[in-house]
Amino acid sequence: MIRIRVDDFPQTKGEPQHTLQAFREFHRELSALIGGHRYLLGVIPGRMGVDDVLFLRNETDVVIGMHGIHHDETKLDIYQNEFPPYMSRNEVARQIIETAGALENAVGRKVQLYMPPRNLIDHRTVA
Repeated sequence: MIRIRVDDFPQTKGEPQHTLQAFREFHRELSALIGGHRYLLGVIPGRMGVDDVLFLRNETDVVIGMHGIHHDETKLDIYQNEFPPYMSRNEVARQIIETAGALENAVGRKVQLYMPPRNLIDHRTVA
């Protein structure tokens, strides 16, 4: 079986083509192509608005993965990680756990996957 992963919902850099309506159409087409099977969607909680949350909650049955917290491009460029080096392991864990819990509550389904932005991760984040 092949699993499909889609990253960067709702967007990462404010790309004008990344609208909720465009994603809605993409989701509809992808779901049809894969026979209604679930796919993994990398969601960036810090970039979501109310309409994005309602879309995920009411119009999809995707597997939700947390694709970072803010997917902050500046921090990623500087630190090669979403979490600056001065943050302790406990602070990184607290932010991930609290954000995952809030995302679970918002979309109404479990969030059990953390997908680091740009696939960059360090020992603190893994711990």
